[in-house]
Amino acid sequence: MARNPDTFADRLAAACDHHPKAPADYGRQAWIRRELARLGSDVSATAVTNWFNGYTRASPPLMAKLAQVLGVDANWLGAAEGASGEGVQASITTFKADTFDFPVPLRPGVVVNVRGVPLDISEIEARKLANVLLALGQAQE
Repeated sequence: MARNPDTFADRLAAACDHHPKAPADYGRQAWIRRELARLGSDVSATAVTNWFNGYTRASPPLMAKLAQVLGVDANWLGAAEGASGEGVQASITTFKADTFDFPVPLRPGVVVNVRGVPLDISEIEARKLANVLLALGQAQE
């Protein structure tokens, strides 16, 4: 379904429509909540429902994480109501792979950012990755 990207709710729905892992309709809100939880943001079902229904907008920190989950530009997703629809397709077609940067503290004051960690990595896998990287960092000392 083509959407007019004039509101946050419309842009949110359009970004979901173009995301390869987002459910078509049913389960979309639960999927958003799960993906945000993986990034450390617990959001209520009511809040997500309100976003999709156009009653509220995500806060700026959540907007950034939501854009990361959806692989779209945060400025486009959070644009003011009635903002021009120009750049909608550009924002969606520049979809980034389902990855995120994973900061790993190696020692006090030294943090390595691991780029390209898949969003669908489990917490257990993320901890294993962090432990491997920590061991590598300690071996280099």
